[in-house]
Amino acid sequence: MHQKPPGRFFIVGSSRSGTTLLQAMLASHPRVYSLPETHFFCDATPRSRRLRWLGMVEPARAGKALDRVITLTGAQAGAAPAPAGRRYSRYCRAFVGALDTAAARAGKDVWVEKTPHHIDYVEIIARRVPGAQFIHMLRDGRDVLASQYEAQQQDPQVWKQWPLEKMAETWNNDVQTSLACAGRKRHLVVSYEDLIESPEAELRRVAEFMGIEFDAQMLSHGGAAAQVIVAGWRDRPWMQNVSKPVSDTRLKKFKSVFSDTQRELVVRKLLWGGQVRDAIGRQPGAAALRVANKKEARMEVRAV
Repeated sequence: MHQKPPGRFFIVGSSRSGTTLLQAMLASHPRVYSLPETHFFCDATPRSRRLRWLGMVEPARAGKALDRVITLTGAQAGAAPAPAGRRYSRYCRAFVGALDTAAARAGKDVWVEKTPHHIDYVEIIARRVPGAQFIHMLRDGRDVLASQYEAQQQDPQVWKQWPLEKMAETWNNDVQTSLACAGRKRHLVVSYEDLIESPEAELRRVAEFMGIEFDAQMLSHGGAAAQVIVAGWRDRPWMQNVSKPVSDTRLKKFKSVFSDTQRELVVRKLLWGGQVRDAIGRQPGAAALRVANKKEARMEVRAV
């Protein structure tokens, strides 16, 4: 008799959009297993368009990506070494197997993986991970860029020093991809602003989507689960708020870290001036679908 596979969920979105906060809340649920960011699909997916079309990998890169997953889950999972060969599908199956096993050994029937940049690989993950479901975290772009900019200044060895124009372009693309997925089966869009205004109501909505009951422990997200998911990063200044009570700091950082000129640039470059919550629930426009289709075409991997 085959055991029912666990629920498989991915939290995606722009970095500094509240993805770690939501992950910590969900990881506090007694049925949910989670782990630090794996970056698996970012790192294992071949850069060569020809290799992607052939459904093959660059073994060194894919092996290293899978080794990281095995390290993150190995204590619980006893995961096997990376598969031999160059088939992308083998590495993806090993990724799923490592998380499934880790969740089972932890006594959980749902796992949540959170790597914000997996927003660029949603279609690939949907094809490669059976039953994959996605929670898209959206946050006001002005706050996102302010938080990213501050993190760049605080920790330049970790954060790439991107100009504001590029940061705005990335947020625009990420949000349009999420909006293009809104309303689709196996996709849920969550507003960071809604989460901090009404955490219980929003978590009940997320729990319903995940097929789990709401548990009050989700509101106390600063415990052991939060420490696990930020392992290796908990001492970084931009991770200090994960374990703290939720507070409403909207636009405070935007006003404090940027000059008047920078604020004007950010608002001008961001879609809707950064006020993304107004766009949630609308039908995706042609631009959103274009961005999503462009990403899918760029990252196409033949199903082999």
